Amino acid sequence: MSKLNIKVNKLDGTTTTTMQVKVGNASGNVQGIEGQRGPIGPTGPKGDKGAKGDTGPIGAASTVAGPKGDRGLKGDTGLTGADSTIPGPRGFIGPKGDEGIQGPKGDKGALGLKGDPGSNIIDLNTGSAIRLWTGTKSELDLITVKELDVLYVVKP
Repeated sequence: MSKLNIKVNKLDGTTTTTMQVKVGNASGNVQGIEGQRGPIGPTGPKGDKGAKGDTGPIGAASTVAGPKGDRGLKGDTGLTGADSTIPGPRGFIGPKGDEGIQGPKGDKGALGLKGDPGSNIIDLNTGSAIRLWTGTKSELDLITVKELDVLYVVKP
């Protein structure tokens, strides 16, 4: 069977349309002009799943890094190396041991040089000299005006 395109003028003569006509069929009959198509029918049921296709080509490398994964387990200790002249890392410091017994007393050292006799007592806070007074409580009570640069020591 073959098809033939025909240009047809409408009855009002304003436009022309190209139509396709089937010429002949298996029995040799001639068919007429194809009519307008009807409305689209309802969608049919979903078909079976097709076979898996081939894997596509590898895409371009990404410049965005993904999230960092969890830290893995610690591996086993490796074998000792051939060069044993290089010391290994220092181990941790252990706990402090018990205190030992006191040793024997040492010999007395040589006597040091005798210093000059002192004339003042020095206030360690200010560095200035102060005078010293010693006596009983009743003697201290007899002093009516106490001086600021005198250290008063009451004896028992």
